[in-house]
Amino acid sequence: MQEDLKNLEDAVAAGNAEQIAFWAHKMKGGAGNLSAKTLSEVARYMEQSAKSGNAAAASEFLPQLKDELARCLEFLGGAVGSGKMG
Repeated sequence: MQEDLKNLEDAVAAGNAEQIAFWAHKMKGGAGNLSAKTLSEVARYMEQSAKSGNAAAASEFLPQLKDELARCLEFLGGAVGSGKMG
C-alpha cells in the first residue's frame, strides 16, 4: 500500500482526477481486504470526488487517508510482532 500511496500522491500533485480515482480505488480495495473500514471509506470518498472530475476536492482527503494508513500499518505491525496474526 505504500507504493500505491506514493502513486496517489503523485496523481494529486499533478491534479490528475483519473489517476486519483484509479489509485484511490486500488487503496479502497486493499483496505477492504484488511477490514480497515475507515481507511476504505476515506479512499471511497476520494475516489468519488475524483470520478466527478473534482481533483481538488479529492485531494482534500489525502491527509486523512495518510493518517489512517499509518494507523493501520502501525496496528498490523504490532499484531504481527505480538503473534496475534496467523
